[in-house]
Amino acid sequence: MLLVLLLSASLAQTPPPTGTVRGIVVDARDGTPLRKVSVRLPGGISTLTGDDGRFELVGAPAGTQELYVSVVDFILVKRTVVVPAAGLIELTIPIAAGTGTYTENVTVRPQADNVASPAGQQVLSGSQLQQLRGVITGDPFRAIQVLPGVAAGDDLRSEFTVRGNAIDHMNFTFEGIPAPFLVHTVQGINDSGSVAMVNADVLDDIVLSSGSYAQRIGARTGAELDFKMREGSRDGTRSHISLSVTDAALVMEGPLGRNKNGSWLASVRKSYLDRLIRKLDPRNDFGFGFSDLQAKLVYDVSSRHQLQLAITAGHSKLDRPPADLSSTEVQDGRNATAIGVVTWRYLASPRLVVTQKIYGTTNRFRNFSRDHVELVRGTQTDVAYRIDWSYAARGRITFDGGAHAGRTDAVRRASRENFTVDTVSESAYGEARIPISRGWLTAGARVDHWSLTANTVASPWIQASWPLTRSIDVRLGTGIYRQEPTLTPVRGVRSDPGLVPERAPQVDL
Repeated sequence: MLLVLLLSASLAQTPPPTGTVRGIVVDARDGTPLRKVSVRLPGGISTLTGDDGRFELVGAPAGTQELYVSVVDFILVKRTVVVPAAGLIELTIPIAAGTGTYTENVTVRPQADNVASPAGQQVLSGSQLQQLRGVITGDPFRAIQVLPGVAAGDDLRSEFTVRGNAIDHMNFTFEGIPAPFLVHTVQGINDSGSVAMVNADVLDDIVLSSGSYAQRIGARTGAELDFKMREGSRDGTRSHISLSVTDAALVMEGPLGRNKNGSWLASVRKSYLDRLIRKLDPRNDFGFGFSDLQAKLVYDVSSRHQLQLAITAGHSKLDRPPADLSSTEVQDGRNATAIGVVTWRYLASPRLVVTQKIYGTTNRFRNFSRDHVELVRGTQTDVAYRIDWSYAARGRITFDGGAHAGRTDAVRRASRENFTVDTVSESAYGEARIPISRGWLTAGARVDHWSLTANTVASPWIQASWPLTRSIDVRLGTGIYRQEPTLTPVRGVRSDPGLVPERAPQVDL
């Protein structure tokens, strides 16, 4: 009996098994390591990430635990981890910007100490996009129109200007790649209507960069609008249906893999506004409709490797009564677009993150008259490879860089425009972010080459940020931005092969 009591007392005094959780927290947008991020486990075990984004939690209870990662201006991330007894688990945790200032107006998002943003950058998080959903439509392009510096004058179309620059001078990106056809429309028709080809319910955020921003993705003289899809839920399978006056959408998401190492997200959307209008007013000739789908798969292959697949595709149409049209007007118009991106993110070391992408976009359109005569048709296909890297050097200095190489094939057939184009484009950029006392200085440059015009140009920029007080920052930015001519002015009926890129200096304070 005494031996049993001694053994029981010894077992009662044995501490529960523990392990170690180690990893790195990075910005989900570009893989930059984030400093001063709170990482904690239940029971009071917590730490902050260092200058290289690394963290380590020693003495974590063994078994399944909920890991919480949070910082100002970013979404709270909850990750389920299995801590091995007397062992080690390593993680790479990407977090996305998910908060902003929204009261009566949306203003520039306050800047955390983790990342630097240009003076003219504004962010709409996924939650803000839901707040800005209209009664008529949930088009994210129309949500953008509430931001300072953005103006629109057509309720039917989602086109807008930023600081006076027209939409054809802007750079639209999807998951970090150029996406010039990210809109439902019918080519060549001004009154057909237009809607963003992405459901706002699946967006993590939209970032509008205007003025002197860092041109990492595309060469344009105007603003850049980046759409990033969110990850699906890793906790469990979910679904919901959203309805508006214009369309209905179904969104589904859930974990991927036995150990929930990944997630999936899917959305299907279809409009019915044209049928509704004709039902209410048979004399109305509005016949614009669209349908689209989005999907995203994310899978953590290991603590250092993550794979992603993102897709968006859509189809839009215009169908008007032929009785009220002339023989040269469009009666039947069709437009179809598909975009696919495969991303591999590699944590090469605690200081170096490398992201590689292979992507393709395709667009096809055809317009017919009331007499079923083809007025115009065209196709454009882009295939490219892209690499981006971020290195956190000692002394809180960060170096970023990247390169792109792609091919474009296009065909256009019309009564006055007949051409075929195959062209290659290459680009590279580099940027350094240097701490100066309490502030930051960022300098970078981009070089672009287009085989279509044989032009090679450079676009430099420089940005600075300095805190005057705890609540007031001064930001300065300047740069020179260039934009290559589109295909029609170079190869169309009124073409000029000697055209040079447009040039626009930008200054922000």
